[in-house]
Amino acid sequence: MHATICFLYLRHRAARVRPISETSLRPEPACPAEVVLEALKGRWTIHILKSIADRGALHFGAVKRAIPGISSKVLTKQLRHLEQSSILHRQPKPAVRLEMLYSLTNRGQELKAVLDHLTQLGARWQHEDASRWQRGDSEQGRPDRRCTTISCCGAAPDEVIE
Repeated sequence: MHATICFLYLRHRAARVRPISETSLRPEPACPAEVVLEALKGRWTIHILKSIADRGALHFGAVKRAIPGISSKVLTKQLRHLEQSSILHRQPKPAVRLEMLYSLTNRGQELKAVLDHLTQLGARWQHEDASRWQRGDSEQGRPDRRCTTISCCGAAPDEVIE
């Protein structure tokens, strides 16, 4: 009798205890824009997307060469995240060594237009900040006007933007 009660108790307790998965900890996005922002998270995501959007389908090495300063580990992680978000398509390219080609999906093509608008907005804001600084309206020092990585605006790394 005692063994039956213990068994029933343990079975009841096991039914109540569920393992916590990573997905169960994430709340549902309150705003639809959060879905897009979640897909674009990461320091290098915008640079990766701009490189592939501007040059077409690229293999891993070409993406790495297009973005100075990114490590292979981080690039791999970001490419996987973008693939899981259905923004990039990963396609094996037959060769002596198996290479993967990364290209934009339909979602990625939609983001290309958004990135172009963000680039224009950023250029306008940079111009406004520089004008405000020249007039002396800015309470802060001169904003840093150097590209530290590849630039979406066409400036080379470490080139001063006027």
